[in-house]
Amino acid sequence: MNFVTKIKQLLSDGKLTRHQADAIAKEEGIVDKTVQKELTELTIVLVAREIALQDIPLNVRFSQIVRLYQNQTNISHRTSQSIMLQQYSTPAPISFIAGEYVKHGLQGNYQILEPSAGNGLLTVAFPTKKVLVNEIDEIRNQNLQGQDYMKVMRVDGTTDLARLYQFESLFDGIVTNPPFGTMDKALTIGEYKINHLDHVMCIRALDCMKDNGRAAMIIGGHTNYDAKGRVQAGKNRIFLTYIYSHYNVEDIINIDGSLYSRQGTSFNVRLILINGRKAKPQGYPPLKNDDANPITDFESLYDRVTGQFGKANRETTLDKTKRIRIAEAEAKALLLIKSQMSTIGNISDFGEVFTQFKGKPKQAIKHLMKVKQGEAVNALYRDDIGFIDIVWGENDPKTNKGFGLKHIIEKHGKEIEQLGFKVEDFIPIVVQFGEYNKKVSDNERLAFEGKMFRFIIEPYYKGRIKQWLLTAFDLRKKPKK
Repeated sequence: MNFVTKIKQLLSDGKLTRHQADAIAKEEGIVDKTVQKELTELTIVLVAREIALQDIPLNVRFSQIVRLYQNQTNISHRTSQSIMLQQYSTPAPISFIAGEYVKHGLQGNYQILEPSAGNGLLTVAFPTKKVLVNEIDEIRNQNLQGQDYMKVMRVDGTTDLARLYQFESLFDGIVTNPPFGTMDKALTIGEYKINHLDHVMCIRALDCMKDNGRAAMIIGGHTNYDAKGRVQAGKNRIFLTYIYSHYNVEDIINIDGSLYSRQGTSFNVRLILINGRKAKPQGYPPLKNDDANPITDFESLYDRVTGQFGKANRETTLDKTKRIRIAEAEAKALLLIKSQMSTIGNISDFGEVFTQFKGKPKQAIKHLMKVKQGEAVNALYRDDIGFIDIVWGENDPKTNKGFGLKHIIEKHGKEIEQLGFKVEDFIPIVVQFGEYNKKVSDNERLAFEGKMFRFIIEPYYKGRIKQWLLTAFDLRKKPKK
């Protein structure tokens, strides 16, 4: 197509401006902005692959691709679907170095799978004949058809690719940057409930990887941690626990959204680097360390990824005794977190379990006040610690001792009303937006408070992880009798 040829020439000569791209589109009779955007990105793919497959040192190729990215026009046009699914194409420098990580450990006639290929950016490090690509978008799929891939498919990436298409343990390498949207219905994979599109598609892709294969996957957001340095409870803890327990994760790199600026967004992402499948599921995400700091420039990303080159598979090099000790420690941690993530039954120690109030604390409190028993799981949420359950609990009217919502209402309900609030409004405000009191908090309790009230969150229940609303305290000074 003349448009691609002309854009390619401009990119080869120097910087491509939006004005130039618009002018060439007009010349070629391209009036659809989406088509123009996709063809521009296709051109970037073609130029990046030419650079990537040169027989010159890796650092020189990377520098040239960074220059290509800096010279490209800002691809900012978004469709309703791309906004809804949070579809962001990977910048060429990230695509290239991610592909090089996967390719580094592969030899001979290897096969690569890209299950959400877009226009092919994440495949630029590989000859197209070695890559099977999948893309459900019609325009992007057509662009893939013209690139001489091993095979081009158009299927839903959340389906069981390994079983339905006989892809199980077939591919030597996986590269993927799936859309970041939320699924209408959570998918249960083993003991894990996964409800985010990128998480599900990554797991489905990894099912297709050989036991000694390698993968580079990009998912949305940064990894956040709780006050104890653990991965924050919720979707990320569930997904990362699955990944760490089933695969040898060499690194997870937080990438600042500024490195996506020329792709028309500033969305923070993570690059997950995997070297093989574990023989036996075991392991848990590590505690927070300095590596959690976001990468903010391409050179640092290059150093971080290439730092993994040449590392041996940890499970094959550790001596047997050390490996057993690590396995025992990881298994113990995994059991602890699995107790939180396992499917919740209908009955708990607190009574009936209500799952329909996730992220809806007001409705949860009103319901518990009506039925006067049970617990509403994941009803409250804080960015720093994740989801919190609300239990009805109990209270002794003679001593005013107890726990849970009943205890808070019977001990402080009138005081809350005097402040002009309803209980179902007041509790979420203080718990969700109150300040974390480090002096009062410890390993057994977490305190969050405003100027007048403090609420206590219990992070465990009977030895297992369970964050739940325990009690409350009125911090106001009592008048003298």
